Amino acid sequence: MIRGKDDKRSPRKLLTIELALFWLYILVNLIIGLLFVSTELVETIGKLIVTLFPLGLYVTIFSMNKTSALELLLFFRLIALHAFQVTMYYLFEDGAIETNMFVKLATSPPYGINMLDSAYLFSIFLGCVLYIPPMLLAIYQIRRKKKLSWRCRKWALYTGILLIIVSLILPYFTNSR
Repeated sequence: MIRGKDDKRSPRKLLTIELALFWLYILVNLIIGLLFVSTELVETIGKLIVTLFPLGLYVTIFSMNKTSALELLLFFRLIALHAFQVTMYYLFEDGAIETNMFVKLATSPPYGINMLDSAYLFSIFLGCVLYIPPMLLAIYQIRRKKKLSWRCRKWALYTGILLIIVSLILPYFTNSR
């Protein structure tokens, strides 16, 4: 039997919009980790761990449901925190997000915040551009009942678990004790 374009096992069936959205949702959640890796002075293995563990975790979580968009919408609070962290990264360019940044923001006087209005506007715009389109795409995907195939989800689940295991083994290869 010759495989045609409509055969379910055709490689063209694997490259669907649902799979592209699946990886977009994971990338959106990884932005904060990638910002951390690019701004902080950490060993290469540390950068791999900081990248691989969340990647494996997100791939595993997003592959557990037929509609990966549902997880993105369930992670709305996490997305809001990511947008806030992007704002903090933009405002405090000097390093990782620390707890004292949240305290500084909550305890700063109102007249001090007025000086940062222009900086806030661009960072809020950046957060909106990064996180609102994937949320709208997720709503569209759920409304149209677009679902990942079991084969893609199974592959992603195994890949995610493998990435988590690799990221848990990597600390044993660091030079610092």
